[in-house]
Amino acid sequence: MRLPIKPLKLQPHVFICFLIMSIVPAYANEDTIKAWEGFNAGLGFSYLDVASDIDYPNAIASDPSDYEDGIHLSLEYMAPLGHKALVGAELMVSHNKGAVEDSARYNGANLHLANWRVGVDRSTRIMGKLAVAARPKTLLYAGVGIEKVSFSFTQDVVSSGATFQHADKLNGHVLAAGIDQIVSDKMSLRIEVSHTDIDRQLYQNGQFDTPVWINPDIQTARVSVRYHF
Repeated sequence: MRLPIKPLKLQPHVFICFLIMSIVPAYANEDTIKAWEGFNAGLGFSYLDVASDIDYPNAIASDPSDYEDGIHLSLEYMAPLGHKALVGAELMVSHNKGAVEDSARYNGANLHLANWRVGVDRSTRIMGKLAVAARPKTLLYAGVGIEKVSFSFTQDVVSSGATFQHADKLNGHVLAAGIDQIVSDKMSLRIEVSHTDIDRQLYQNGQFDTPVWINPDIQTARVSVRYHF
């Protein structure tokens, strides 16, 4: 059973990026924008801050939270929006390694009831973007989209020794902000931060030892090298 998607959370870095883009368009010009038009592709490294609130009945909870790393590949198209900005779309796929862990406890006490591991294995993201060429070789952008994330959940129950494993693909809203810097005629370097908000999930008996609510949350920093066609 799945709950309706929660209201979209706006993160501070997105507000900051939109504020910057509202100020700098007056300094952009047509020649500057032309350098960013068309298709580009990127390959880079990802660093994920993964957190999952896991709630049992009867005040038992677990909060796995830690970092994963991975790689990502994306294809993007940017088109001019007047003479001062660009609008575009991006498709990204990513693959990650690692898992976050925590023990289950009763009412805040560190009672060792179970161990949890949560992994973000891979994801696919589609995003719309608004960008401003703040300088001849610098692009600022913000984006909003959807992301399908493949999770792996593992629960090791201490009392019985049983292990429960479950994989699920969950949809979430993603917000991003970043900066692109041209380093040669066809290449640029991009730095981006993003937040993926996923609605809370209820998993019933059989998937784990008891019904549990799991609420995943992902924040990601990415660095990539991009080729402009």
